[in-house]
Amino acid sequence: ALLNVVGVVGLCSLNSPHYFPSQSTKFASFPPQTCGTTEFTVSFDGAITEPFENNILTKCFGSSHAATALTADWQKQLTKVHEDLGTEYVRFHGLLDDDMSVVLRLEHIRAAASVDRPSSEEKCTFREYEDLHDPAGPVYNVSSQEECCQMCYRYNTPTVCVAAVYIKESGQCYTKLGANIKIKNSGAVACITDRQGPKAYMYSWVNIFRVFDFLRSIDMRPVVELSFMPSLLASNASDVGFWYRGGHSPPKDMKEWQDFMSALGHALIDRYGLEEVEKWYFEVWNEPNCGFYGATNCCGPTCGNETMYLDLFVNTFKGIKNASETLRVGGPATAQLGWINTFIPNAVHAGATPDFISTHLYPTDPYITHNRSGFADAVAEAAKNVSIASKKLGIDAPPLLLTEFNCGLGLNCADHNYAASFVALQAIEAQKTKKSIAFESYWTFSDIFEEQGQQPSEFSQAFGAQSIHGVPKPVYRSMQLLKMVHNNSAQVIRNGSKGNEEEEPVSVVVTLADKGKEVTALVVNHPGGPTRMPELPTPSNQTCRVTISFRDVEIAGKTVQIRRVDDTHSNALPLYYSMGAPPYPTVEQLEQLQSASEIQVSHVTPELLKTESPQTGFVLHLDAPIYSVMLISFNITA
Repeated sequence: ALLNVVGVVGLCSLNSPHYFPSQSTKFASFPPQTCGTTEFTVSFDGAITEPFENNILTKCFGSSHAATALTADWQKQLTKVHEDLGTEYVRFHGLLDDDMSVVLRLEHIRAAASVDRPSSEEKCTFREYEDLHDPAGPVYNVSSQEECCQMCYRYNTPTVCVAAVYIKESGQCYTKLGANIKIKNSGAVACITDRQGPKAYMYSWVNIFRVFDFLRSIDMRPVVELSFMPSLLASNASDVGFWYRGGHSPPKDMKEWQDFMSALGHALIDRYGLEEVEKWYFEVWNEPNCGFYGATNCCGPTCGNETMYLDLFVNTFKGIKNASETLRVGGPATAQLGWINTFIPNAVHAGATPDFISTHLYPTDPYITHNRSGFADAVAEAAKNVSIASKKLGIDAPPLLLTEFNCGLGLNCADHNYAASFVALQAIEAQKTKKSIAFESYWTFSDIFEEQGQQPSEFSQAFGAQSIHGVPKPVYRSMQLLKMVHNNSAQVIRNGSKGNEEEEPVSVVVTLADKGKEVTALVVNHPGGPTRMPELPTPSNQTCRVTISFRDVEIAGKTVQIRRVDDTHSNALPLYYSMGAPPYPTVEQLEQLQSASEIQVSHVTPELLKTESPQTGFVLHLDAPIYSVMLISFNITA
């Protein structure tokens, strides 16, 4: 969905992807930046390195809703994501929606076989003055309510007889195929058996299997978001949201829901094997505190009905675990880091200890500090809260999954290079919490996105890292640069810092490959917190001069390679605007946009390090525009 208002979020709407931005709180306009020259030094003399995980933000991606996963374009784009970024998981809404045909109405039910049970089992609960309006079976002449009960057990009916009604005056026994709708009738006695009537629906796993078969064919796996409510199971089938009408009401019968979850778990194990399905994540619902489970008029940590959700979680947990105790089930899948402190003890005390904790966060959310480090600080605090809550309960802390995040809601940042630098910065910050957070899932991998229907524009500020036709946006290219970052980071010293380093606009990470001869340096210029997006290209006075001194090292060759993502590099948006922002680009225009988005490699000759000591090394002087990412790569001598 497209949100064009810039602001902090307060209220939710079921017609928006998460909630509408508030009109009352505004983010800053495009910030001035006069950072001058920022200097860094890294020494390779006995360098101490720390592990660097470059896939925390690319291990999982979000997507629209499950039905889009059946399309060729969606599958083509996800295959590219997997090949380019090594992505392992994908998560989407609506796996259980009616458009996936998972729960289908039975129009014709086979006749039940005759029932011949010993009289000791022919027990009814008799209710004076009650009649039933459920579908009727055959009518028999009897002399007592006890004989009417026996008729229900012993004789053929179109389906299993679950109740009967004995009319005293006429001596007639009306067999019934259900016992739910009761009315007062002074001359009637309802005879309720202990039998369960047949379900008026059936399960169909065809489309779920089609989606998951495809994921396994490209060596990917699902984060199985167990949503939304099929209309045939819903307590209120008219409580729906989004263009594709996902059901938001609780089930009308929680036992039926638990049986449904158990059947799904068994079906998946039967098809893919327990060893495989054990590697999946089963996430219970989506944002129950943001209007997506039961009606509510707000979105945030204090919104929604925790008790109602806990009931859903416990029954879902039991249903999935009935298929296998080793399957991973978690939640609460809340917006804005909601409910974590209360959900963990409540679930544990209910006998449903979660295997993981999932939640969502966007840098524009109102409950975090809107500065450069605010998002990462909030994520780290959430991980800390999971640890504290678990310790109090005497259990091991489950991993935290941030199953939704991106550059922000209402900022119009998704198509902009702002998203590229934001993600690169968060990849650096995520190293602090990598032991407790399994992954942070970017929402979404593609603009094939139908919460408000498919928008008629190649770049519409939908959430995707790729456009509708698969043109990579700057954030996608930034993730490709992250994929090139090595797995050992060296100590980098910021020279002459005059303030809070956390709020300095430029960050630098230098990494080495395992064998120590290949080096990359990631340079990210991302100042401040959420802001309005500027026109492209950005003014030249928004550029920082970055100097990096590499000491105690000799470069192999004469140049280093530079790859850039910024307002004029690896960025198709300026060209798209120059075309007049066509909503339906031609094939030729799409080819041009694809070309404009490609990462280009330039070669720069560094200066030799000037020093009176016998140190070896070199210096790079680079311009880093605001909201930019650079990857420097070179080899060093043995």
